[in-house]
Amino acid sequence: AVLAGGNRIAVETDAGAWEVIGFAEAELVEPGIYRLSRLLRGLSGTDAVIGAVSAGCRVTGVGGRVSAVPVEPGWLGEARGIRVYAGSADLVGQMVSAVTSVAAALPLAPVHLRAARQADGSIGFSWIRRSRADDDAWGIAEPGLDAVPERYRLSVFDGGTTKRVIDTGMAQASYSLAEQVADFGGAATNFSYSVAQVSPVLGAGQAREQSYGG
Repeated sequence: AVLAGGNRIAVETDAGAWEVIGFAEAELVEPGIYRLSRLLRGLSGTDAVIGAVSAGCRVTGVGGRVSAVPVEPGWLGEARGIRVYAGSADLVGQMVSAVTSVAAALPLAPVHLRAARQADGSIGFSWIRRSRADDDAWGIAEPGLDAVPERYRLSVFDGGTTKRVIDTGMAQASYSLAEQVADFGGAATNFSYSVAQVSPVLGAGQAREQSYGG
């Protein structure tokens, strides 16, 4: 049920952001209090805001009545007033201000980053893209494209220094031995790298970072 989108809550972090979490088990430990376990964190594109959560934080259920509100591209980055109603009996409603952050429209960070040394000395990278439209689907088919044409940006770092940026139109890239020698003076053995999907309108999206040692 969790993998199909059930049992989800939104938790407010200490930084004021909201993270969507799925839970597989709920144990009633005392009247009105449940212990949730076997968690899936950072769902619905909220993995970028995962952070510390203190006791007493606000939590709300995320059920079938929750839906995304489409926002025109021209509204991104602006504050808008929205009138909300507490059911059909509420004839007055309440005005709330919502800021439509550009971050909510950026491509999600890819997952399952892999890097392996090849026979010719190059390092091959691969990853799996994500799609906001698929809402954390767990099927075997590749998720749909949020940004067309398909583009990715792989960045190689030595500490805090960017050594190389590789743009590619596929969910894979190659870091040749000659490029490694130019960047590190020899075969690169320890470095970090990140991968981000690139929107032709908004630019690079959320990046996933990982270390390589080999």
